[in-house]
Amino acid sequence: MRIINKPLLLTAFCVLLLYCFSSCKDEHEEVNATTSIASIYPTVVMEGTTLQVTGSGLDKTLRVVFPGDKVADYVETKLDQMLLVKVPANIGPEESPLILVTPSGEIVSRQTLRKASPRINYFIPSEEVTTYNELSIVGYDFLLSEAICIDNGKDKMVIEAIDFIRKSNSEIKIHLPKETPLGDAVNIYALFPNQFEVNLGVMSISQGEGGGHWVESEQVIYSGESKNIGSWDNLIIAKESFAKAKVEDVIRVYIDEIGDSPQGALKVPSGNWSGLTEELGCFDITSSDIAAGYYDSTISNEEMLNKLLSHGLAISGQNYTVTKVTLFTSVWVDDNADGDSTDPITEHTIILNDFEPTGDHNSGWDHSWTDSEATEFVVDEKGNTYMYIAKDLPGDSWVINCNHVDRGDVIDIENYVIKLDIKIDENTTGFSSATMQFVIADNWCWVGENFFPETTGGKWVTIRFDAANWLSGNLSIGKITCGLFGKGIPAGISIDNFRLDPQ
Repeated sequence: MRIINKPLLLTAFCVLLLYCFSSCKDEHEEVNATTSIASIYPTVVMEGTTLQVTGSGLDKTLRVVFPGDKVADYVETKLDQMLLVKVPANIGPEESPLILVTPSGEIVSRQTLRKASPRINYFIPSEEVTTYNELSIVGYDFLLSEAICIDNGKDKMVIEAIDFIRKSNSEIKIHLPKETPLGDAVNIYALFPNQFEVNLGVMSISQGEGGGHWVESEQVIYSGESKNIGSWDNLIIAKESFAKAKVEDVIRVYIDEIGDSPQGALKVPSGNWSGLTEELGCFDITSSDIAAGYYDSTISNEEMLNKLLSHGLAISGQNYTVTKVTLFTSVWVDDNADGDSTDPITEHTIILNDFEPTGDHNSGWDHSWTDSEATEFVVDEKGNTYMYIAKDLPGDSWVINCNHVDRGDVIDIENYVIKLDIKIDENTTGFSSATMQFVIADNWCWVGENFFPETTGGKWVTIRFDAANWLSGNLSIGKITCGLFGKGIPAGISIDNFRLDPQ
């Protein structure tokens, strides 16, 4: 007969139960210990905008609760160190913390959020302004504005936020172009996400003297002696270099002499020398960056811009050399400055062939594909390199033929425009009769005559063709040949920036 010792069994059960409770408690404590909120941005929010939460253990989040106990309907990104969350409708008007609900309980942010209530205080100038001049709108909660609409009841113009001279929570500054609607009582609106509009009042707008337009331009902010970063050395760029920078501008760092496991860092050269953002404190330089010959970083918000304006930039990291640093930004160009009419190169542009060095290669590197006596590679006063056809090419000729730098994949190529910048010398003819075709990733795109205009008057212009005429779906470009082929091309044409741009 087997005898069961009941007190011993009861003791064992209690020990097992205590162990289970202890294990559960330890697991919850570990979750609590590893889930935290470091920061939230922006702290002024509006329905439909994106809130960024940084911290640790954020992938354990079950729900995100906004002021007024409104739970987010959609989390765009959920990673260990970052959440991107769509702000829900009808959040409460009272300022309060953000709450993350995790398996172990609630995590409450130290910062508080509040619902944006944008409004104007006054204009500068106060009542009347002329085109080609600046207009400042001073008010409250402008940080999320996406555009300014100017409407005289007959004509309407929208100035996008990327073309603002300045945008902060308390001020929007814009440049009024030639096309600005005129009148004694022109309505001005601020446009926000989800088609939300704020009426800012009326201004008297009249035609001024001068002319110009906004151009997306790559501005060189460092081109001195190459700087070997080595092991966390620093290249300092003064704050004055960012005086005209705006949110959504792109900082591009050109790199060379790449060592093992290269890393970059964009830091604030003041205080504890922290990163412009937590992510930019230290990041890997990828194989794509190395192939392109540069890495990019977008000035993503007003907080980041203010750090650059106040302190400048420290470029650091390890195992690479900085050769040049540029800023992609919108600049106002007077129409009488050079008369050129080219489309801007933006962060969304895919350069297929160019004549600037990219890593150890550029499109002027190999002359074997055409008559080397016909091609010259010119460097203009701005440091830009382009190709000039100095000799007639009557027979079949490759004008451009290479793609030794990986250009990756393009999703829905039919939504892109093929572009080329050209300049035809004055007093030369015969260009519209040249028969031409593009080659994009070995796809031959026949155009024929009238590819080139007969003249550009000695000015740079952009010619454009819808990719949907020949291509559709997803296109793998990689290092496959991209170029320009044709015949009957007269001497006297300059060519630059063969590229794709989204429509």
